[in-house]
Amino acid sequence: MARNGGLRWLRRLSKVAFLGCSVACLHAPRVTAADYSCCADLDARIAELEATAARSGTSKVPIGIGGTLNYAILSWDDGLSGDAYVVDNQNYATSLEIAGFQDIADSDWYAGFVLEISPLVALSSDVSQVDGMGSRGVDVGESYLWISNDSFGQLAWGRIGGSSDVDNATEMDLSETRVAGYSGVEDVGGGFHVVRTKAKGRDALTPVAWGDLIDHLAGVDGLIARYDTPNVRGLGGWAEWGMSGDLWEVALAYGDPAPLEDVEDLEDLEDEGESAPPQPPLIKGFRTAAAISFYGIGNQSDSPDTRAVSGSVSMLHEASGLNLTIAGGQRLFAKATKLNDGALGTPQDAFFYYIKPGLILNVVDAGHTAFYTEYGSWHDFLGAAADKEAVAGLAGFDAAQVCSRNKACLVSGSQARIFGLGAVQRIDAAEMNLFVSFRHFQADVDLADKAGGSVPSAALNDFITVMAGAAIDF
Repeated sequence: MARNGGLRWLRRLSKVAFLGCSVACLHAPRVTAADYSCCADLDARIAELEATAARSGTSKVPIGIGGTLNYAILSWDDGLSGDAYVVDNQNYATSLEIAGFQDIADSDWYAGFVLEISPLVALSSDVSQVDGMGSRGVDVGESYLWISNDSFGQLAWGRIGGSSDVDNATEMDLSETRVAGYSGVEDVGGGFHVVRTKAKGRDALTPVAWGDLIDHLAGVDGLIARYDTPNVRGLGGWAEWGMSGDLWEVALAYGDPAPLEDVEDLEDLEDEGESAPPQPPLIKGFRTAAAISFYGIGNQSDSPDTRAVSGSVSMLHEASGLNLTIAGGQRLFAKATKLNDGALGTPQDAFFYYIKPGLILNVVDAGHTAFYTEYGSWHDFLGAAADKEAVAGLAGFDAAQVCSRNKACLVSGSQARIFGLGAVQRIDAAEMNLFVSFRHFQADVDLADKAGGSVPSAALNDFITVMAGAAIDF
């Protein structure tokens, strides 16, 4: 969920050593230094900060550099062939972030910036049976300015979204296993082609990818302006608008899905007499994070106008480590669009739900161990708006035959299901998460002719992924 004002970025950068004292001096909510009091050696801290400050004229803007390295081995089997790739795990992607902030004239107002870039090589969401490298290059995930005040909230503008932070309503997750699997199922294996059961070789690969059947309705991102409300006793929200008014979103959220180690840091601050942000539990003994969003996407090159309502809720029983995460949403087309039969029509609404029970245990001194299972079902995300190439691939004939006599013309329905499980081992001393995950994908697609009558559709192979790797925050 969205954090309020400058405190959001202080939390994200609090693990950067040279910002340790500057965070405290700017009234940050917590500090993660474990071996010394933040201001015990104030002069040395200030000298170190000055040595790393970004200078512009006579002003100095404290900056922090952090990020994540997250690589894994992804093994896959589509029922026809299989292989293993080294991939960038998009559940919590490799990225480099530079961020800075400063108070304005010693007031309660802060201003700052965020720049996050990521390599585009062998993304787990992009690789496929025919390409083990996927896109190549560098992606600017986020690049924006912000100004904030604890009482009035935060305003940000620029390229926002697309980062590994939890800023989307369907991604509230307290299981400590996001790095292995979360509601964004398409982030691992989404680029692989769906395979027709009775075909051979390359002819078995359809133009439809698993990511066409699965979408967790995360919300909007891009060149937008965003306003985050102040956080009042755990409750807050945000509103976004951009791209000439064709993207917009409003959302309401409760709780903070910060990693467990961040929560422990806040508890340490409370023990030392510092105050943590007030957030009373909804239910005694449970942590809760929840959000709901309503958003619209219009006039995009790859999609007609759509509206969606989506959200998630996650609860963690702190004493036992038992947790449950549920996400879901519905998408509808706001306007009619031209379909394969040449007529204007409104494709069917699409919806999904995702359920993830988990357990967090303290079984080794290195850090907590988290386990999970997951199940998800996506309905009609590949619907009547599917193009001729998709229909032809699923039916098993040339695209020129689409909508001809007694031939498939439209996708009348689709369903994708996944079952998965996995584990994450936290290594606190190294800011590392070791993970392993397994997923089994299934899909069914129904086809119709030009008159709307049902026509035979090809049987589709199941798809399996196994991913193991490590992520390190720095």
